Amino acid sequence: MRFPAIALLSLLSVVSADAQPVPAGSGLIVTKEKLKIGNGCASFSGADNVALSILPGGTWTAQATAGDFSGTLTPADPNGRSWNIQFDGPSLAFYELYLEDAASNLCGAAVSISNGLIETFVLKFGKDGTQVSLQLKTSASGSTIYGAGQGKHQIKGKGSFAPAP
Repeated sequence: MRFPAIALLSLLSVVSADAQPVPAGSGLIVTKEKLKIGNGCASFSGADNVALSILPGGTWTAQATAGDFSGTLTPADPNGRSWNIQFDGPSLAFYELYLEDAASNLCGAAVSISNGLIETFVLKFGKDGTQVSLQLKTSASGSTIYGAGQGKHQIKGKGSFAPAP
């Protein structure tokens, strides 16, 4: 069974705190995804391609096999090369459903996430702005008919980025 990377994202078309503009544009990120769950459930690893677009004003959209996502970004460093990514409300809800569905398939029983935390969700640009890397790390606790457990989800990727003209 395949669980595509939904991590997707990458954005960057906002102005950093010290007024360094980050170009709008688009790119393709090749990602590797891992999902590990305790309590005897199977684990998953796979790959996907994430198409991303950075829009003026600090918003982004991304498309992956798992679906379409969007949100905002904020500067993570004064040089404008690292950006913290945030899902918008609907995309965060969809991401949580994605994780519950994937965990349910791996456990062979319905999984309900009771407490989740996005630990890292960062997009970094290379010096010339044409290469990007993406990292998403999430941990969660939840329950099945077999009891409570914890899981970890991770997506990492690298790709190219074409600044808008």
